Amino acid sequence: MEAWFGRGFAHQILGQYHEAVADYSGAIKLDPKHVNAWYNRGLVYCDRLSRYDDAVADFAQAIALDPKYARPWYNRGVAYAKLGQYDKAADDYETFLKLVPAHAGAHNSLAWLLATSPDAKRLDPDRAVRLAEKAVQLAPKAGNYWRTLAWPLPRR
Repeated sequence: MEAWFGRGFAHQILGQYHEAVADYSGAIKLDPKHVNAWYNRGLVYCDRLSRYDDAVADFAQAIALDPKYARPWYNRGVAYAKLGQYDKAADDYETFLKLVPAHAGAHNSLAWLLATSPDAKRLDPDRAVRLAEKAVQLAPKAGNYWRTLAWPLPRR
């Protein structure tokens, strides 16, 4: 099973995404409780193949197997945001931040969602500013975090 996982990781690094999915699937078939196989396959679906529904399902399985494993929460939030399911994305970002409160990227992602959501009830420019300020505090050299901070300021 670890051989399948390792080869899947190698394929992923080499940009051979369909092969990576096949190998992670092989690892999962041999050990359905292999959290990292579910997580990594979800990453390939989300980040490389734009198969967001599949990514959500894999991240959900990783979360079910280990709810304290933070990364699937964040990445499922990313997949939900890509699917336009902003409430679910925000909930997952919130859960991730409870597990990893000093993660600049998650503060930024949630701030951007609250500042730019096409769903008017999800907009919260004041909270977006606070989250973006935290992201900038944690990673002051990340230019896109400054953009997130600037975006909601005139909308307060």
